[in-house]
Amino acid sequence: MYDTSQVRARRVDRRYSARQMLRLSVEVRKQHRSVGCFQTRDMDVEGAFIESVGSNLKINDIIELLFLNAAGEATRDRMLAGVVRLAADGVGVVLFDYEHKALTVMRDATLLGTPAR
Repeated sequence: MYDTSQVRARRVDRRYSARQMLRLSVEVRKQHRSVGCFQTRDMDVEGAFIESVGSNLKINDIIELLFLNAAGEATRDRMLAGVVRLAADGVGVVLFDYEHKALTVMRDATLLGTPAR
């Protein structure tokens, strides 16, 4: 079973960096099973908002994000995250292994022009 204490411990509304509007294709997995392929709406080094209508994700769910390239294939960029906010149009997630990986994903998407599918 996944430990949700990291989600509860980091569940704060303080952000240390500004969110960037960044639409990336991402596959969401929960307990090693695909929940579906969605798009990010925005992202920063600490978290992201994923437009995931109908995903049935819940607060404190531990998920894995697999970023997809233009061909729909998973890139090397994978991150563990926790669901911290539910909205009608998706979920807000906090990234567990953030900063370096998040910056790499954001840089690659910006420089390489990785579009959302």
